[in-house]
Formats: sequence, C-alpha cells, structure tokens
Amino acid sequence: MRYFEDIKTGECYDLGSQTIDKSEMMEFAKKYNRSYLHTNESVMKESRYKDVIAPGMYTFSIPWATFIDTDIFEGGEVGGTETTVQWFMGVYAGDTLTSEAVVKEVSDSGHTLGLVTVEIKTVNQDQKMVLRSINKILVRKRKEKISE
Repeated sequence: MRYFEDIKTGECYDLGSQTIDKSEMMEFAKKYNRSYLHTNESVMKESRYKDVIAPGMYTFSIPWATFIDTDIFEGGEVGGTETTVQWFMGVYAGDTLTSEAVVKEVSDSGHTLGLVTVEIKTVNQDQKMVLRSINKILVRKRKEKISE
C-alpha cells in the first residue's frame, strides 16, 4: 500500500494511448448520452462537426480507467471528493488519445487522510488538447495522528 506521505508533487504517470473504437463509442452514447451529437450520423454530417462525436464522459472514462489501472496509490486511496473536467474539442471514432497524469498537490486534510490532487491531460493524434481533468483523491496516512 502506498500512503499519503509517499506521494510527491510532480510525480508523472504515462497513461498511454488508445484509439477510439466507433462501435464502443456508439454503444456508450446510446446507453448513457443519447444526444444527436453522439448518435445521429446523418444529422451530424451536416453539422459543424461533420460526424458524430464521442460523449464527453466517454472521453473522460478512457484516461480515468487507465489511471485507476496504473494503481499509483497501491490500494491506499479511500475515494474521490471532486472531479472537474474541461473538454476542448470533439473526439471522433478513429482518433488516438494519449494521456498523462501529474500529481499537482498533496495536502493534509485531517487526522487519518490526505488529499492528493491529480491532473490528467489528454491529447489527440495531432497533439491537440481534448480533455483536462482535476481530480481530488483521499489517501490513507501511514499513522493516525493523536488528538491533543
């Protein structure tokens, strides 16, 4: 297990690359975000996007799943308290997304837990930023502080 005291600001994790699969993207859209932006190919061909775009939460879930699989806390995390996501441009089937996670801040949040802020940035195959998220995660401390 990796504890709060072991996490350092500036730690960087390569989350690799993943190419967006159209059938998976469409399945997600039909189940969780049925907006025409994500499901109606004929309407979207006439739009400014020229094709359906991936739902934002689908786009976020790709680097997030890899971040979780990376297991940087080795089971020391308790849960998240906040996630802020910014989307900068549409993501299409066939796009290749590459992400990295950086520990931006570690702060003491009480007797048994610390708060770790992790930024995830995702770019497409043209190195254009498509997504940025700030994630606040509670992590166990090595030893509980004794109240005075």
